[in-house]
Amino acid sequence: MPPLLQVKDLRTYFYTDEGIVKAVDGVTYDVQEGETLALVGESGCGKSISALSLLKLIPIPPGRIVSGEVLFDGEDILKLEEDEIRKIRGNRISMVFQEPMTSLNPVLTIGKQLTESLELHLKLDHHAAIARAIQLLEMVGVAEAERRVDDYPHQFSGGMRQRVMIAMAMACNPRHPYTLGLLNSVPRLDQAMGEKLIPIEGLPPDLARLPGGCTFYPRCTFRIDKCREEYPPLQLVGEHHYAACWVDVTEGVKTTEGVKTTEGVATNGN
Repeated sequence: MPPLLQVKDLRTYFYTDEGIVKAVDGVTYDVQEGETLALVGESGCGKSISALSLLKLIPIPPGRIVSGEVLFDGEDILKLEEDEIRKIRGNRISMVFQEPMTSLNPVLTIGKQLTESLELHLKLDHHAAIARAIQLLEMVGVAEAERRVDDYPHQFSGGMRQRVMIAMAMACNPRHPYTLGLLNSVPRLDQAMGEKLIPIEGLPPDLARLPGGCTFYPRCTFRIDKCREEYPPLQLVGEHHYAACWVDVTEGVKTTEGVKTTEGVATNGN
C-alpha cells in the first residue's frame, strides 16, 4: 500500500538581503495512513517551515519552494492551484499546536505504549517486548521499572513522563548522532538541583552560509574526516528507518570529556 504522504527532496529557501537562507534543504520522508511522524530539532532548524511547505503556506516573497514533491494520496500538492489546495487545507490536512506533556495516551499503560512499536517494528513477541520495555525504562532512570511498566501516565510525574517519551524514542534504536544528542539534552523536571544537562555543544549553522559536507560536523562527537568533505546520503538502516550519516553510532563510540555513551544513552561518566 503506497504511503498516504510522501515528501521527496523538499527544499524551501528564503531570498534575503543577507543571502539565500536554506531553511529546508532536501527533506525526504513517508507517512503511512494511521502513522505518526515527528520532526525534532533545535529552534531555527526548519521544522515549522517544513510543515508550512506541505500546504504551500510559505510567504512569497521572500520564501519559495524551489524543488521537491509533496504527494498526498498520490497527488502532488505543490502543483495544485490555490483554489484546489484550499479544499485540502483545514479539511484533509490540518495543523494543530501540541502540548508535549500530553503525548502519552492516558488510557493505556506505559508498558503498552512502549511495546506497541517493539512488537510492530522489531517483531518481538509480547514477553520479549515487555522485557525490552523494562530495560528501556531502567536506562532512562525510572526506578522500579518492572513494577512501573504497568502504571498509567497520570501515575508518573512530569519529569518521569519525559523519560518515558525518551524511552519510546529509543525503542527501535534511533541511528543519527544528532538524534542521540537531542534525546540526551532533554531537561527533566525531577532532576536534582545543580545537576548538569548534557547539551549539544555550539549552535546550529547559519542557514545562509552552510558549510560543505555534513552540516552537523562542527558539533558532532562521532565525526570523521569524511564528514567534513562530503554530505552523507540518506540510507536505509532498518525497517522503515533511514539515517544520513557516515558513521554507524551503534559501533565504537566517541565521546566528549566526562560523558560516555551506553546503548545510545549518554550518561555522566561518574
